[in-house]
Amino acid sequence: MKLLITIAFYLIPVFCQSQSSYDNEVLGTWVGDIYGGGLPKKSIKIVMTKSNYKEGGGVCQGYSLVNNSNKTSFSGTVIVEADMPIIEVYEPKTNPKNGKFYLLVGCFENDEIFTDLCCGTWTSYDGKIMRKIRVKKIE
Repeated sequence: MKLLITIAFYLIPVFCQSQSSYDNEVLGTWVGDIYGGGLPKKSIKIVMTKSNYKEGGGVCQGYSLVNNSNKTSFSGTVIVEADMPIIEVYEPKTNPKNGKFYLLVGCFENDEIFTDLCCGTWTSYDGKIMRKIRVKKIE
């Protein structure tokens, strides 16, 4: 009996750790458009593969594809303001030559918030190009 209680004491925390609802909102595949900045509109796919939000902030990872090519890995942070996750990531995570995403999970449209939409910006590291992003969660 003592052995069973000892095992339960160590395993219960392992089984009770789960993703937060914010992680579930962030994780998945988002598809849509990147546009503006004096450049033509292109399709973009953002795949959030990991998110670990705890009260006060968290970390995330994933990759993006522009026009279904140039897979670029990123990593960054997840914060929550007004009960809405905000993702700030840098790409690529191994070589800071590309840019920074700032995405708000939930877009305002006709005075409503749509949580399956994500709106934000991508800014080049030199700050010379800023593009808008609007993506919809597909999975």
